[in-house]
Amino acid sequence: MRHRISPSSSIRIGDKALALWDDVLITQTAPADVNASILYIGKAGEADLNQIDVKGKAVALHVVPDGINLNVSLPEWRYSRYVMNKYGNDLIERGAVAILFIADEYGEHSWPYVQANNILGTFDIEGGARAAAPKAAPPIMWLHPDAGEWIKTEGLELHASLRVESFTYPSVNIIGKIPGTDPILSKEYVVLSGHTDAHGIRNVINNDSIYYGADDNASVNVAMFATAKALKKSPGKRSALLIIHGAEEKGLLGSRYFTAHPTIPLASIVTILNGDMIGRNNPDSAAILGSQVPHQTSATLTKMAYDANAEGPQFKLDTLWDKPEHIEGWFFRSDHLPYARLGIPSLMYTTLLHPDYHTPQDSPENIDYKS
Repeated sequence: MRHRISPSSSIRIGDKALALWDDVLITQTAPADVNASILYIGKAGEADLNQIDVKGKAVALHVVPDGINLNVSLPEWRYSRYVMNKYGNDLIERGAVAILFIADEYGEHSWPYVQANNILGTFDIEGGARAAAPKAAPPIMWLHPDAGEWIKTEGLELHASLRVESFTYPSVNIIGKIPGTDPILSKEYVVLSGHTDAHGIRNVINNDSIYYGADDNASVNVAMFATAKALKKSPGKRSALLIIHGAEEKGLLGSRYFTAHPTIPLASIVTILNGDMIGRNNPDSAAILGSQVPHQTSATLTKMAYDANAEGPQFKLDTLWDKPEHIEGWFFRSDHLPYARLGIPSLMYTTLLHPDYHTPQDSPENIDYKS
């Protein structure tokens, strides 16, 4: 199921009609009908909210990045969420009926990224928390920095009518099976996992708008095809199931769907080996997520993976990214997770992120093919 803000929605402040996505961003996919006076409170974090009654008001405030850690991948994509968590949630809890964030310099830089994400709306599969049509909620909006001049005008009112379109949207899992050779063990499966993850045509970065997804995650899918070719020539004792999951970036939808609607008994899956970006960075280094406590699902599987590395490529293994305190929390962001949550021994292999992650520069010519 997909939900998105309808183009029939309208937003007006005073007598000024705002063009959706160009003059104003909506960062929450939810219907709303708001007619309320605007309360301008200045810079975020400076006003003493305990002394201000925001109930029933559309609260306008200037964004500041104070106390927000932007030393993280895709900070532009995440900035609006970080600001909302830091400043907006409290205002909603105190009774604000709408939030109008006035972008700072970094917010303006983030505008095209936030725009691209929120135009698409939200996605989920049947039974998911976001599958049903969203309920009405206070709208969360972003305005350009120049709004800071006219939003102060006394007596301004916000008139917002937000409509949500809901419809089904296609995605697929691509699954291949290679039978094992052992009469008993062939009834068990090792799942090799990847996903499709290109973002289509979006905002322009360095004169390109096509998000090729060469490393994320075509690099893994090509490796899976090579592995399948090798297994066809020399099958293992256990059977292999190769799954290229769909819609990973929309909330692990493909892997969540497969674990809810498996094509084989889940009890027959002895492990899942998932790959996420294996085509860039230092050719002598890699990381295995899920190999350390508390992420570890099987000490035996971890030992097998480390022994295989020592016997074969002898990668220098980065252990920092698998620690629970790592800011990326990447263990929880790829397709092994729904399997791990079911107790299936799970690992994720990666050569880690790079500056071209989720940009048009993640293109084929930047893949390290030889290594």
